Amino acid sequence: MIMAQEVMLFIRDVTVSGEGVGTYEGLTIFVEGALPGERVRARIVLKKSSYAKAELLEILDGSPDRVKPICPVFGKCGGCQIMHMAYEAQLLLKRKKVVDAFLRIGKLQDFQVAQCVASPKPLYYRNKIQLPVNENLEVGLYAKGTHNIVPIETCYIQSDAGNKILDGIELCTGLRHILIRSNYKGETLIVLVTREKATEKIKALAKKISQKESVRGVLHGVNARDDNVLRSDAYTLLQGEDCIDEEVLGIKVSISPASFFQVNLEQAEHLYRKAFELGCLTLNDTVLDAYSGIGVFSIYLAKQGVKVIGIEIVESAVLDAKANALKNGVSAEFLLGKVEDLIETVQNVDVIFLNPPRKGCEELVLQASIAKNPRSIIYTSCDPATLARDLKILAGFGFTKVFAYPFDMFPQTMHVETVVKIEKGDC
Repeated sequence: MIMAQEVMLFIRDVTVSGEGVGTYEGLTIFVEGALPGERVRARIVLKKSSYAKAELLEILDGSPDRVKPICPVFGKCGGCQIMHMAYEAQLLLKRKKVVDAFLRIGKLQDFQVAQCVASPKPLYYRNKIQLPVNENLEVGLYAKGTHNIVPIETCYIQSDAGNKILDGIELCTGLRHILIRSNYKGETLIVLVTREKATEKIKALAKKISQKESVRGVLHGVNARDDNVLRSDAYTLLQGEDCIDEEVLGIKVSISPASFFQVNLEQAEHLYRKAFELGCLTLNDTVLDAYSGIGVFSIYLAKQGVKVIGIEIVESAVLDAKANALKNGVSAEFLLGKVEDLIETVQNVDVIFLNPPRKGCEELVLQASIAKNPRSIIYTSCDPATLARDLKILAGFGFTKVFAYPFDMFPQTMHVETVVKIEKGDC
């Protein structure tokens, strides 16, 4: 096989990054834009010993699930991977992603996976977006796998409030990123990110943006590194307020620029309710909420009469969690530190809730969780692969019964969130 060779492929699957998967002469070939069930003509553009990548040239037999994307830059922008797939098919694909991970990575035998719960909004659902700005002052999103900016006028998965912020605003030099957070009322918090301290031009831009009716505050953050991560040791308030209020499950919380908060709030409520339901908690139960963030789920549990101990590594999140608990009139204990360092100090818990970052749990956390002999472990994951890896470890200690509930937190993308109840096999 030579580079630029054209091949005919049947697409049997799709990767975690949204590429169609086919095989030619025993070699696995990934084709951007191809959907399962399609027969396509493609051109080899990269060949390795175990796989190749190909450019889609023609769809010979199309999938009935193929739709026309609403976004004019879909396929150029890297924000969405499967907007060309009908939404019902997206849900089936995400459930399959979970099942495949359980079988292939977890080697699980005793598990059930429910249908993927649809998002209340397949579009315009994100309450947070980070937009890079290039030297030409074009705002957009990165092309897939690059730092090249694809200019956009509207992001179809961002909230309406967020999409309107920059209307009629002339940007200034020095900007690297613009972070936009919005709440259920349509109020927004804006962060302007530069390499250095705020110039007079940036301050003037902040004042102009703050005059928009929905804007509650404009802040400045510094990122001098060459990456695209929005991270700053401190945020300087330029205009208005330094946070916005949000309400989830009847809980009032304050969201600051650095706060981790679910980007699809309506779906997050469904997910939190399912996690609570799976806990089968009774009055005065003691639970551990590991990776507790700003305390939303901990506070929800405490409002149901449950004793809650939360562990979180981010200091600002712990401070937010304590303030949010006071604001909602509940008592919960929040510990600052790594879960793997502090979990040993927590005694006599009935149910453990794990909600780790994408990399999953340290094995020490899983072993310590098992040692506490809880009735069950409720694990919320944003990555089926690391979830399956951790479930395999738990199964090795007798926690073999798995009940999984996928939730589509990120429509039009390949991401899926899963809430899992894990019990001992002899229960």
